[in-house]
Parts: sequence; C-alpha cells; structure tokens
Amino acid sequence: MPENTPETRPAGAVKTLVVEDVAFSFRWASPGKFTMGSPETEPRRGRDEVLREVTFESGFWILATPVTQRQFMLTKKRNPAAFCSTGTYRYRVVDLDTSDFPIENVSWFDAEKFCLKMTQKLRKAKAPFYFDLPSEEEWEYACRAGTSTPFAFGESLGNNANYCDSDERWDAWNYGRPHPKSPPRPTPVGSYPPNAWGIYDMHGNVDEWVGAERDDETLSEYDREEYRVFRGGSWRYPASFARSAHRVLTYPDIKSEKLGFRVVLRDATPSK
Repeated sequence: MPENTPETRPAGAVKTLVVEDVAFSFRWASPGKFTMGSPETEPRRGRDEVLREVTFESGFWILATPVTQRQFMLTKKRNPAAFCSTGTYRYRVVDLDTSDFPIENVSWFDAEKFCLKMTQKLRKAKAPFYFDLPSEEEWEYACRAGTSTPFAFGESLGNNANYCDSDERWDAWNYGRPHPKSPPRPTPVGSYPPNAWGIYDMHGNVDEWVGAERDDETLSEYDREEYRVFRGGSWRYPASFARSAHRVLTYPDIKSEKLGFRVVLRDATPSK
C-alpha cells in the first residue's frame, strides 16, 4: 500500500493550508473507533453523555486550534470578539495583540457562515477542499485522541488547559486537583500542551460549536431540530465542564465571550 494514504497516514499528521497569507494548520484524525460519552461513575456526568461506540471508516482533518481572530477576520470587516481592542472586555487585553486569541462572541450561525465564506475563497483558489464544523462524534474523537479518561491528559486536567481557578466553590468540581493559575480571559491558542494527536485547546480556553447533531435519545425530535451543541469548556468555567464527554445544548443564535469554534477540512467541494 502506498505511504501516507488516508488509510496509513498516522494520527496527528500535519496539513497546512494558506489562505490570503493566513495559515490554517490541521491535524489528521485516523480511521478508527471509540466509545463516545462517559461511564456512570464519572464525576459530574450529564445524563445525555450516553455511552455508545462510534466507528470512523475514513479519517478527517481537524484544525489544530480553535479558529483565531486573525483567521476569522478573513471573512469580516469588524472583529466581534469581546477580547479585542474594540470589544466589551478590551480592558482585560490592554496592550495585547489578540490576533492569535480564539475568536469568541460568535453564534452557531456565525460559525456556519465563516465556513461558507472560507469555502468560497477555496473554490476561487481552485483548492479541492471545503471548511465545515466538526460533528459531535468527530469533535469528541479528536478531543480524546485515543483516551477513555475524563480528559485527554488523564483523570485530572491539572495545568494542561485554561479554565476557571478564581472561585473556591468549584474546587469539588475539579477532581480534587490543584487549579492552574489561569488569567480571567482566553489565552492565545496553543498556549497549553496539545493532546496525543497534536491538537490544542480541546479542553478549556473557549467552548466550541459543533455541527450535525447526533441522534440523541434523551431529546425530543423538536429539541434536536431547535438546538445546537457546544463542547470543550472554557476559561470561565471549571474543569468538569471541560471533560471530553461534556456537552451543552443551547439556541444557535447565542453569543458569548467564552464561545468559539474550530473547523474541519473536507475533501471535494460540496454541491451547494
């Protein structure tokens, strides 16, 4: 079999795409299977974290970091982020270049629109790819990177992510481990260690919108159509919110200073 085909390409392989002088670095999630959700013994487990086996016949490319402000501004004239020089929380980033901070304060619709506009740029450049939001299954598979523990780093998140350390009432939610000394804001992407597949910030920093919803038996058909999901935890909340299996259901038009997204790069151009 030829080397570096989708079947033989190692997990964590790198693909870099440059669009209008802005780089997007992707990591390869190899074909495989994993158990999605969490066991009933996992602390702070949600009832919708139902265990089920998911198989990926094909691998996929996922952005190594959340989409940054620099990347997002390829499709916008005004930066919507709360943590930028014109944002609501500009006083927390005085004299800081926030270009490599994750974009936040964007809705699910904003994330979808970014994917569409970036795909149009790729079409114009005759690149045989398109941008998309990862499905929940893809997101959790990439987050776990072969692990089955609450975090890709083991039973505790420790100092491996940007999450809340400012409120003692969350101590019991942090698996009894010390909090890292994190700032009260997002940090530049890639500031903390990556998981085993070279993917950064799957835990903490900003929550991330995901795309197509799974067939969730805990929800009514109406809820599955009405709501969207974000994953990963953020700088604002404790480690339990950053568990690999944790998920939050909300309205797709919600915007928050803790909520961003990342993308996957798919082969072939969609017919839409």
